[in-house]
Amino acid sequence: MKILLIQPQSNPRSKIFDSFILHEPLGLEYVAAGVRDHHDVRILDLRLEGGLEENLKSFQPDIVGVTAFTVQMKNALEILKAVKRHDGRIMTVVGGYHATASPRDYDVDCVDVVVIGEGVFAFRDIVTIYERRREIRLDDLGNIPGIAFRSNGKLHFTPFRVYPDVDLLPMPARELTGKHRNGYFNTWMKPLSMIRTSVGCAFRCNFCLQWKMSGGKYHARDPRLVVEELASIREPYVSFADDETLLDTARMSRLADMIREARIRKKYRFFARADTVVRHPDLIRKWRDIGLSSLLVGFESYKDDDLKFLNKKTSTKTNEQAIRILQENKIEIIADFIIRQEYDEANFEELRAYVRKLRLTNPKFPILTPFPGTDLYESIKEQILTDDYDLYDLRHTILPTKLPVEKFYEEVNKLKNNTVSYRDKIRNLRNRPVDEWLPVLLWTVKSELIKYKFDYRAA
Repeated sequence: MKILLIQPQSNPRSKIFDSFILHEPLGLEYVAAGVRDHHDVRILDLRLEGGLEENLKSFQPDIVGVTAFTVQMKNALEILKAVKRHDGRIMTVVGGYHATASPRDYDVDCVDVVVIGEGVFAFRDIVTIYERRREIRLDDLGNIPGIAFRSNGKLHFTPFRVYPDVDLLPMPARELTGKHRNGYFNTWMKPLSMIRTSVGCAFRCNFCLQWKMSGGKYHARDPRLVVEELASIREPYVSFADDETLLDTARMSRLADMIREARIRKKYRFFARADTVVRHPDLIRKWRDIGLSSLLVGFESYKDDDLKFLNKKTSTKTNEQAIRILQENKIEIIADFIIRQEYDEANFEELRAYVRKLRLTNPKFPILTPFPGTDLYESIKEQILTDDYDLYDLRHTILPTKLPVEKFYEEVNKLKNNTVSYRDKIRNLRNRPVDEWLPVLLWTVKSELIKYKFDYRAA
């Protein structure tokens, strides 16, 4: 059978992010790997190329699969509508983050099957049955756990699928995105590859869905499989697509030793909690010595009250200790601070002063967004002003603000554009390893040239 897997184009309001970060469609590469041995599979990345109609005409797929985050949900539906207009016999499947978080949003005629949760084995089962029957039958698909499917005009849900043993997942089919490999990057890290070494998280932050998507458990791959996959990756930069990479510190220490023994030399970026950094500075140093260049840490706030509200289970004191450890080790800190709608002008100024005091040169300021499926969404959904998923991009507020909304966005803009000066960013180069000076310098100049102001629309 012919299978076309599609990464949707970016939302027009969020397309500017593609100038800063453009990751490979790792989820689709995993799904493709599960069926490529017996089927003709292609991946179409609409962020980097057009031609949906042309691909449908030339390839003539039997099945089309699409993945989407919440902000891409409407784009995914437009793609599937186009597929059905082209040929109504094509089976359409949607999966990914939003399909797992809010599958009933895909209860529309252009969607045949919704994959809920990890999709590799569910999609393979769907393909196997469809190849045999070439039709959607309740008595067939109803036996596949972890999906919802349309039959007789209704969406039918099957039982929950237990998260699979991650060591049984195939290696991603990166060759299917071969022509775009040099186009995937994260700021100065280019070309960049993604690798998933674990899934899930032991913590329960109320704004995050990741721990729910993995069945509330943490699943870690055998380090030997991770090293094998790393050795097959040709890109010099690698970003770990884990929810919390350092959660199992003993495993990560062993993995670092194995990478060193295998003489794999790359630059790494991954996620970690501040409290893990503080408890295990030796592990940070070990990873720095084998290539850790950049760490994304969700500090989330400069106030302990906010951290308690978010159920972060950490403190500002711990955050500050983590910052010192990372700075001493010359590791780039990508520092996330969530902006709450309750902030007034004084709060914005306090946050700006806090970031400057800690000498953070790469802060990020996402706006608090209650995504469907999260505990936060369930607790405050009555306050949400819009169900327009185009605005669920962390740049727009979908909740009422204490300040007038225009003033709120003005303050957000000031945080993004004026907290860290261009001069400070250049000066910070001396705190980086020498081999990173040129790519970081070039990226710093480029990012200043494409600096933007919000094109917000009041929700």
